[in-house]
Amino acid sequence: MTDYNNNNFNDQPGNEPVNGSYHYTSAQGSYGNGAQPQGGYASGYHAETADGPIPEVRYTAVPPKKPKKKRGRIVLVSVLLSVGLVCVVGLSMVAGSMITRYYFSGDNTTITNDDSEVEHLIISDTPSDGDGAIDTSSSGLTTREIAAKAMDSVVGINLYSPQQVERVGEASGIVLNTDGYIITNAHVVSDGYSPTVVLSDGTEVAATVIGYDTRTDLAVVKINPDGIELVPAEFGDSDSLQLGDDVVAIGNASGYYNSVSKGVVSGLDRDVSTNLSIQLIQTDAAINPGNSGGALLNQYGQVVGINSSKLAGEEIDSMGFAIPINDAKPIIDSLINYGYVKDRVALGVTVVALNDVNGSMMGLPSQGLYITQIDASSDLYAQGITRGDVILTAAGVTLTQNNDLLKILEDYKPGDTIELSILKGTGETVTVNALLHEMTTNN
Repeated sequence: MTDYNNNNFNDQPGNEPVNGSYHYTSAQGSYGNGAQPQGGYASGYHAETADGPIPEVRYTAVPPKKPKKKRGRIVLVSVLLSVGLVCVVGLSMVAGSMITRYYFSGDNTTITNDDSEVEHLIISDTPSDGDGAIDTSSSGLTTREIAAKAMDSVVGINLYSPQQVERVGEASGIVLNTDGYIITNAHVVSDGYSPTVVLSDGTEVAATVIGYDTRTDLAVVKINPDGIELVPAEFGDSDSLQLGDDVVAIGNASGYYNSVSKGVVSGLDRDVSTNLSIQLIQTDAAINPGNSGGALLNQYGQVVGINSSKLAGEEIDSMGFAIPINDAKPIIDSLINYGYVKDRVALGVTVVALNDVNGSMMGLPSQGLYITQIDASSDLYAQGITRGDVILTAAGVTLTQNNDLLKILEDYKPGDTIELSILKGTGETVTVNALLHEMTTNN
């Protein structure tokens, strides 16, 4: 798995790295301060500071964007939360797929296409306590009431390897509906282990992976609901969250099922430098290993976030992150309807962003996206673009960061072409109009 560096943390005013780097902790403990390989960029490259080279990045998607004012920006390195895997379970979005984007309608709730789509994740306008509507003018439910309301809707997820009978990983999930669909994180299921779901009464049943999306770290698994009384979670409006709102996290923390922690919303619209394409909710509610895929609940016991990551460092405490449910909704619906996220475009390259350090070190420009891999089925490949070429601009925009191209591709759909300026290995700069096709994989 690839280490993730904090590629522009020091660019933010007032931000200083802790001991030079942040790192992940995962099934194997922590990793991120290892030796750096010499002479090139491999998938496992360790880039420790903003001044050093950054790792190879293979994009998957750009999420639907919300037309609202940013409340702040912070670029962090997250900690993945599934525990016990023999192989490190990491966010595979840094080395997992093609450059792609979503094509969504402006209201962020449905995918724009000609097919009628089934909505599976329903966001409730009026919260309920099970016996009737909750008065939203009040302070909401107590923590005990929130736990009682949501406990049966949060499940454990165990992972098993075909080579051994013992459990090799554990995480959390959220019951979506009585059909047996369970929401969790992509980094929980993307490594090919066989998942099971542990219900609140301890019953463990086999599960099938319906689809996962490493770019947004979302996944759906399904169990056979026959003979099982599933209690679907109630989902609330994550866009209504405000700084300081009380939240409760429930999940399988370090193997302790139905663990409850309480905190507040510490930040909104946080950009996390793991190449996640969704801005996250920051909370100081304890999010521990095994909480991946669990629920972040508002004061009415509604799921407003899917716990995904946290920041680790000697001087850092209580910085957890969750995927907003409003942003997760179109991804979850599409995964169930299609098995992948529909209407994304793929460019078909894996890239490394160049800077003054890694560019000069390798005799390359100090700006642009260096192509380390190119898919033989891509239009770029057909037009003679090869590994080692550098994409300098896209649609006239200069590319300096890994996410620059993703942001540009937000305005494109399958069948469109995009104009790219590319520096060939021969030193010649060429202009290419690349045809974009639909990405139909889980990555």
